[in-house]
Amino acid sequence: MNLKHTYKDLLASTAVFAEMANEQVDLKKILTEFVLATYSLEKCFAQSTVEVTQSLKKHFEFEIPVAVVRTILKKLKKSETLSQEEGKYVITSEERSKWIDFSTKVDTKEAQQKAISDQLIGFIELKKGPISSEEKAAVLDCFSSYLFDESFEDNYSDLVSLFIIKNSKNKEFAAELNLIREGITILKGIKYNPEINEIKPWRKPLTIHLDTEHLFNVCGLNGLVFQKHMTDLLDIVKQINTDRQKKNEGKAIIFKYLESTETEIKNFFFAARKIAAGESSRGHSSVAMDAILKGATQASDIIRKEAEFFRKLVGLGIIKQAPIELYVDHSFNIEDQRIFYKYENEAEEEEISSILQSFTAINILRKGNNRASFEDIGHIIMTGRRIKLQISGDLDTKVRDGDFSFATHIYYVTQRLWFRLNRGLGFRGALPTSLDVIAKAQVLLSNHLNSSVRDRFLKIEKDVESGQRSLESVQAYYVNLRSNVVKPEDLAPENVEDRVKFLFEESDIEQFEDEQAILRKKAEAFDQIQKDKHASEEKKKKAERLNKIQRCQELERLGYRNGGIFKKLFFVVITIAVLALTCLVFSLIEKSDTPMTIGSVILGLISVFAIVKWKVVILWLEKKALRKFLDYRTKHKISDEEMQ
Repeated sequence: MNLKHTYKDLLASTAVFAEMANEQVDLKKILTEFVLATYSLEKCFAQSTVEVTQSLKKHFEFEIPVAVVRTILKKLKKSETLSQEEGKYVITSEERSKWIDFSTKVDTKEAQQKAISDQLIGFIELKKGPISSEEKAAVLDCFSSYLFDESFEDNYSDLVSLFIIKNSKNKEFAAELNLIREGITILKGIKYNPEINEIKPWRKPLTIHLDTEHLFNVCGLNGLVFQKHMTDLLDIVKQINTDRQKKNEGKAIIFKYLESTETEIKNFFFAARKIAAGESSRGHSSVAMDAILKGATQASDIIRKEAEFFRKLVGLGIIKQAPIELYVDHSFNIEDQRIFYKYENEAEEEEISSILQSFTAINILRKGNNRASFEDIGHIIMTGRRIKLQISGDLDTKVRDGDFSFATHIYYVTQRLWFRLNRGLGFRGALPTSLDVIAKAQVLLSNHLNSSVRDRFLKIEKDVESGQRSLESVQAYYVNLRSNVVKPEDLAPENVEDRVKFLFEESDIEQFEDEQAILRKKAEAFDQIQKDKHASEEKKKKAERLNKIQRCQELERLGYRNGGIFKKLFFVVITIAVLALTCLVFSLIEKSDTPMTIGSVILGLISVFAIVKWKVVILWLEKKALRKFLDYRTKHKISDEEMQ
């Protein structure tokens, strides 16, 4: 299957660029090599600045600002690598031939990435069955967009995330994908900052207003991955601020949160207090709520955790924005009824109103000046809420076309600041976690899982409120839903497929109840089998025990019978011995023997027999006869009661 030309060039050339950036410090030098390669790729000897810019886009999908290209071409002219004729920059045939093989770098990278692409297609087909050529192209487009667009989601994004997590232990696989992420970060940095290798000073402080989820993230309430996103960003900002303060200037970047965000957080903790006190149900729950409730047995525990939460924010340098009067100057008010109509099916009116009020607050802080670069905009909201980002990007909420958005996401902020911090210093440091492709896959899938849990919970909650179902009848379903709430780090290669079944199996409560009924029947059948098996085993054990007891009794009877025989034989032997001795004595008597002598001999024989302990001998014989019985009884621990 042939991939789309732009897809191949986009991934491969970006990865090549990142590799070169990791080997070289000077970004202009790297771009120079790509610029010179366009002459051989275009099979020409002369190009204008615009034509070179277009060639970079055509062959490498690089959107390099014209100003950057012009600077590079002028430098090449100065070094006499190029000459200028009639407004075009001309290359000699000898110089052009040096760059003919440059494209082999991209070709080599294409071959490496094709193996990953083929593996992805195979994985998708394993999950969905054979797919058409058009669908394969769509999968690869999704994969490309997934790697470049931090907030990208489409029909295949969950499967792509699953594929990435499944292969995340393969270090070469992860490194290859992160090269693309790193390359696009650098290229975007060049696009936004044309003066590459030059750091423009911050002209005014930038205040980043953190939304609720990012405040929860920085305190670790949404898991380790989200916390690492924030700590990485805080570290970058700390380094930027430190560099600026070395020049006796104030902080370049400040983190704050709006008063409305504080209210939202306090309401969240209040809900947690109600749950801890047993005055409210836990509902669909969330990762943050689970973290807050963990170890809390009463409302006072939640109050303590809330105080610790706000103390931690202060310790991290994140402070509350002073209250803002929203309606003193109505010219800054950006609330518009058209927005309510446009998004009425995606969010409650109260939520839309809250979003627009927060944007009005930012507009007031900017004093209506929204036409500025990111570094000069002054104030911006950093959020992860899709609806808030969507409204922020809507032209209807902007004062004029081309204004900078009121809100952005952590990926954009981290990307911009990471490039600024590293520019001119090399790119050997690891990417921030928020730009790591595996972390992205974990975040995207966990967000989808948790959103699906919330949506299904809200659906069933409406049924309870309307009286169609009782709270008691859905308790098991609630517990099952909560078990699917996950943190990003919970998704690992070993368990991710089991975890995401919840996403792909649209199980409503009726299906859940049917499944539970089937499971109950299976459990009952299994219990009966186990019960029958236990009864059979018990019966078998009793039969075996009875056989042992009967054998023991038989050995006892045989022992006593043998004991009787032994005693009889013993008495016969003794009798014979006595008679034999008597006959011997009488045969030895002579006529000369006196009665006294004879009597003495007889008394001597009698005394010999008297010395023998006949009772001990009898007992020994009985014990000898019962030996098998006694050993068998001891071995099998047969009690007196069993012998009766």
